[in-house]
Amino acid sequence: MRAAILNDTAFTGSALKAAFDALPLGFIDIGARGGVQSYAATLASLTAVLAFEPDAAAAAALKASLGTDWRQAVVEPVAVGGVDGIGVLNLYASGMNHSLLPAAARFRQRYQVASLEDRGSVDVTLSTLDSVLFQRRSHEPFWGEILKLDVQGAECMVLEGAHRTLTE
Repeated sequence: MRAAILNDTAFTGSALKAAFDALPLGFIDIGARGGVQSYAATLASLTAVLAFEPDAAAAAALKASLGTDWRQAVVEPVAVGGVDGIGVLNLYASGMNHSLLPAAARFRQRYQVASLEDRGSVDVTLSTLDSVLFQRRSHEPFWGEILKLDVQGAECMVLEGAHRTLTE
């Protein structure tokens, strides 16, 4: 679905549209497995999306799903956390539940959540958001206007590695 404003002549000839043409809206989607949020997709032609997915197969599927509607679409195949290095991604029956944090055994036992059935773990590259934005992607000044986190309880870890992002 596209936002009606994109075709409205009051917008298409505006200074705001010219500003987005010069520098796109920057949407960061951390925990993008299964696709970028639909609310961001309504403005895809004005938006650069930077999506993170540490599972290699899911990252490839995510990249393929983004298509060509976005002003720019990038998938970083890393986990975002509080430090740079190697992290442990805990794997569960449902890939949507993979997390840098282990699922609470007490919760799993009490509620018998099938999607949290343990499937092992895998080492993944771990980067802070600040490292990605201010080192690897420092030539792209538009990232971070909108930040979406869905990392199965590891949100505080992500924010610990995003001090500069949040400040600037």
